[in-house]
Amino acid sequence: MIIRPATVWDAENITKLWSQMYKEITTNASLLEEVGSDETLFISVVTRTKLPDWCILVAEENNEIFGFMMALARWPDYSNCHVIGHVEALYVVPEKRGTGLYNSLIEKMYEWGDSKNINHVQFMSKNDPKIQKLYSHLGYEPVQFIYRKKEV
Repeated sequence: MIIRPATVWDAENITKLWSQMYKEITTNASLLEEVGSDETLFISVVTRTKLPDWCILVAEENNEIFGFMMALARWPDYSNCHVIGHVEALYVVPEKRGTGLYNSLIEKMYEWGDSKNINHVQFMSKNDPKIQKLYSHLGYEPVQFIYRKKEV
């Protein structure tokens, strides 16, 4: 299994996994609406592979992608003195979980983060207890809750 930076040619496979991830973590129709169509996800992946502040990694074996991670280097609203690595998506297919792929993806992301002077990493979770347990196991702590209401 190798972990490597994604290219535009990986966008279709990443889109399928990203869509699978959302379907796995929610039955909430409004969240699936918020995410949009697979076409929207595909365009997002293609765009992000070309942007310098994005890190998209894939876990691959025999030319088949089993997991991916998307992270963004960003300056938080509350402080512009440090950069945060904001992990938007981290997913490994169920049959490959427990094999160390999550750790491998995160370690490779840390290498990218060093090149961007990132000194904090944060993960977002759509209220998925399994992934929250993983983040806790990796040494991350919850720091805030975000509430949102769809505009009417």
